Amino acid sequence: MAKIGFIGLGRMGRPMAGNMQQKGFSLLVYDIADGPLQELSGLGACTAGSIAELAAECRTIITVLPSHTEVESVILGEGGVIAHAAPGTLLMDMSTVDPASTDRVAAALVAAGMRFVDAPIGRLASHADRGECLFMVGAGDADFEQVRPMLDNASRLCIEMGAKRYLSGYIDFTPEEWREHYGDKWDWFAGCKHKWDPDGLLNPGFVPLPRKG
Repeated sequence: MAKIGFIGLGRMGRPMAGNMQQKGFSLLVYDIADGPLQELSGLGACTAGSIAELAAECRTIITVLPSHTEVESVILGEGGVIAHAAPGTLLMDMSTVDPASTDRVAAALVAAGMRFVDAPIGRLASHADRGECLFMVGAGDADFEQVRPMLDNASRLCIEMGAKRYLSGYIDFTPEEWREHYGDKWDWFAGCKHKWDPDGLLNPGFVPLPRKG
C-alpha cells in the first residue's frame, strides 16, 4: 500500500492519524514535536525527518495545522511540499484557516501540477478521538473519491461540496450566506432538520448537519 503523508500531529491531527494507522492505512508522519512522532511510531506508522522527505515519498499528503501561517510555510516554503513533491500529488488540507490563504495555497499547488482538497475539520477534539468528525469537502469528484475512505474513517458525516469554493474559514456561515454560496444544497440541509446535532456541539452560527444513518 502506498504511504499517505500526514503533517501535523497536534490535538486534532494526532488521533486522526492514529485512527487511520490502526484501521489499515499506511502513514508516513511528520511533526515538529518528538512526542507525537514516537506515539505514532508505536502504532506502526513510519516517521519522516523533514517535510521534504515526506513530500518526496508520498503522492497523497494530509495537513492538519494550527493556522494559515503554518499551512503556507509547510506547503509553499523553501523546504515545503511544493518544492519537493512530484506533479500529480494530491494535498488535502484539513486545517480551518483564513480562506484567502486557502485560495493562495490551492492556486500554487495547481500551478505546480498538483491537486488540492479542502476538508476543514468540524466538531471537537473528543470527536476526533472517536472518529466522529464532520467534513464539508471542497474537491472535484475524482479527488473526492480518492480521499473519501480517509475521511469516512474519521467522520460520522462527509459531504462533497464541489470544487467551486474552498471551505476553510467558512464553517461559520449564516443560513443566508449558505443559501447564497451553495444554492440548492441548502434545501438538502433544511430537509434534514430532524437529524441535526442533538448535542448542540456545533460552533455558533454553524449550519447544523445531519448525522449518518
